[in-house]
Amino acid sequence: DIQNFKLVVPIIGKYSVGKSTLLNAWLEREIQPINLAACTSIPTEFHFASSLEHEKLIITVLGDNNKIVEECYPLADYELIVSGQLSLPPNLQHFELHLHSPALALHPDLVLVDTPGLESNIGSHEMALAQYSGSANSSFILCVSRSHLGEAEKQFVTRQYMFGKPVSLLICQEDLIPTAEILEVRQTIAIQAEIDEEYGLVRGCSAKENDLKG
Repeated sequence: DIQNFKLVVPIIGKYSVGKSTLLNAWLEREIQPINLAACTSIPTEFHFASSLEHEKLIITVLGDNNKIVEECYPLADYELIVSGQLSLPPNLQHFELHLHSPALALHPDLVLVDTPGLESNIGSHEMALAQYSGSANSSFILCVSRSHLGEAEKQFVTRQYMFGKPVSLLICQEDLIPTAEILEVRQTIAIQAEIDEEYGLVRGCSAKENDLKG
């Protein structure tokens, strides 16, 4: 019902394009691993928690008879999981991190999702991307490099147009682009993605420079 409505916005992109770095900067917490060897392989949802006391980790698994089961843990267990100090349960579907964050408090009905890397060619990753990008109550942000769209990214954008979904592209690491070339790079990527200005957006950011206006 409308009282429980959540707008789910997956953050999608190739491995190492900067999705986790962007989320950490926006949340103002180093919660997602950002080293190249620790790419996000399980979808991780970020929900608003009304207080620090309500922060928690929920692990969603597929139980008997394909029934979805949610298990609640202290938020601190998430760091132990991503560092390999706690083993993952079988049939893991996704994580939910409920955080008392000023950024999430601005939009408490918003659920951001850090997704597995595009082009991973792993079946479970592709299923997760299809689930989040194809759901009825979701939009998405596609994080792209500062140079061009790859073939997989173009195909992904085309599929979203087929679903009738708006397209937002976010050029990460824009601080590495000479200032005089930023507008041209955005226009080039918009053309590559066949984005209509009335139907989608191309913006830029630099998490490392704490420039998140995009």
